[in-house]
Amino acid sequence: TWLDVHNFTGGELAKFNGGDNMWVTFAENGLQRGYIGSYSGNVEDFEMGTYSSNTTGKLIFSTGNTPRLQIDNTGNVCIGASPLAAYKFDVIGGDVRFRNDATNMNLYLRSNSTRSIFFRNSSEVNEAAIKSIGQNLYLGRGNVFTDLTIDEDGDVGIGGEIVPVSQLQVVGGYEVNYTNHGHLMLGQESLTNMILDQNEIL
Repeated sequence: TWLDVHNFTGGELAKFNGGDNMWVTFAENGLQRGYIGSYSGNVEDFEMGTYSSNTTGKLIFSTGNTPRLQIDNTGNVCIGASPLAAYKFDVIGGDVRFRNDATNMNLYLRSNSTRSIFFRNSSEVNEAAIKSIGQNLYLGRGNVFTDLTIDEDGDVGIGGEIVPVSQLQVVGGYEVNYTNHGHLMLGQESLTNMILDQNEIL
């Protein structure tokens, strides 16, 4: 240890005070690795970065000696692992939530095998959801993905988490009569229309 500063009474331990665009360099074996200070930005900025001569070095933030957030030499950012060149922002090994503030709906991305997206309200209750399994896409309300399905061939299923066997398949619904609206209505409810269920047309 070449520099060891002790102050066991608290308070400011050290100060680096220079003129405009002052920075501190960190080097290894004479090679400049990075710096802190105001090197390339405005004099009011505080930077932490790598030098342009360090063409492969990443900026890494760690906890418990484990890298948590990394920025590679092209500016790609990754949380959870080393950045991949194809992505500007990449999150590996966890779920992600985006929210406007504590009282508004947020977007929640779940990183499990089904690749799910949930739209939540301020009480953290799922109000709508999208899920993909393979090339099949499922849409639903709450935690249930049983409202609409689009399969890998573009066929659409309504009324259940099904893989449709025709271009449009409707399951569930009601027995058609003059008060129930069956499985499918063509036209407006209060005007001329056609209503279908599994075995009747009205």
